[in-house]
Amino acid sequence: MSAETQELCDNCNSPLAGTEFFCPTCGKQLRALGRDAQYACRLCGAALRTIAVVCPACGYDSNDPAAVILIVEDNLEIVEMLEGIFRDEGYHSIYASGSDAVVVATMRRPDLILLDLMMPDVSGLEVLERLKASEQTKEIPVVLTSATLRLHMLARGAAAEGQIEKPFDLQHLRMEIARLLSRQTVR
Repeated sequence: MSAETQELCDNCNSPLAGTEFFCPTCGKQLRALGRDAQYACRLCGAALRTIAVVCPACGYDSNDPAAVILIVEDNLEIVEMLEGIFRDEGYHSIYASGSDAVVVATMRRPDLILLDLMMPDVSGLEVLERLKASEQTKEIPVVLTSATLRLHMLARGAAAEGQIEKPFDLQHLRMEIARLLSRQTVR
């Protein structure tokens, strides 16, 4: 693709390549490139006919977007509890297993990732290492969670921006999430 015909992000005017759904610079692009491009909701991935302001599938409003939090957790009861807490706080949340976390984070570009350390399919530390090694996801803040008493010791050598012990102290959880998300808006 020549420089004259290269597609640009509608939000920040950065050059785009391939069939990306999101701008690699600002993460706000809601369309793919090319004649057969498909539009998709940033939150739920639902196919859209155009770059819709509000997704008909999940209600995500691209003109007034709340923070999107990716929950990487193997216990579905905890996922449901966290989704309720985040919804009450005005955030959107999406869920992924440990083995799907990097792909989901790359495609959906969440504002923050809440990552369980102990999962049956893959270690949270391995997922964190992959996230921080990827150009598309390395800047996304990650909060490690675990019920293990060794959380602080395990997290100390990791590149995570935060850590929260299970069972969750809800006030601490809310404060830590708000702190990290406020750092994101300053950038």
